[in-house]
Amino acid sequence: MYQDYGSYPGGMEESRRASPAGAFAVTQTETLATRQLALRAALIVAEEIGVDVCALYAPNRGPAAVALARQTAMYLAHVTCSQNQSDVGEAFGRDRTTVAHACMTIEDRRDDEAFDQRLQTMEARLLRTIRAGGAQ
Repeated sequence: MYQDYGSYPGGMEESRRASPAGAFAVTQTETLATRQLALRAALIVAEEIGVDVCALYAPNRGPAAVALARQTAMYLAHVTCSQNQSDVGEAFGRDRTTVAHACMTIEDRRDDEAFDQRLQTMEARLLRTIRAGGAQ
């Protein structure tokens, strides 16, 4: 049915095939950049909170501390690094709606002064890391 109209609402793979080769290269580069930014955020958050960075990429939720660390890293990648939710979700092996939920959760927790200070510290550290070209 969708093929009769010339489009397929399924996934990115279909839209990539239909786009020019140059557009696919740009998409790959943007995705790689998002993954690198997400990894930088994950490394900073894991160190700050004291969890294993590999746990942030695990397919299951894990303990509450890991889930909060993952939500924080997603928030930093989306808000601080200005990456879209779909790409951030893909970088963490999650859906964009999971990133949206993570952002809402972290925004709600920012009402707590201690949490907000800690988050600001991580944001500043991430921005310094990006400006320095990746060295922590």
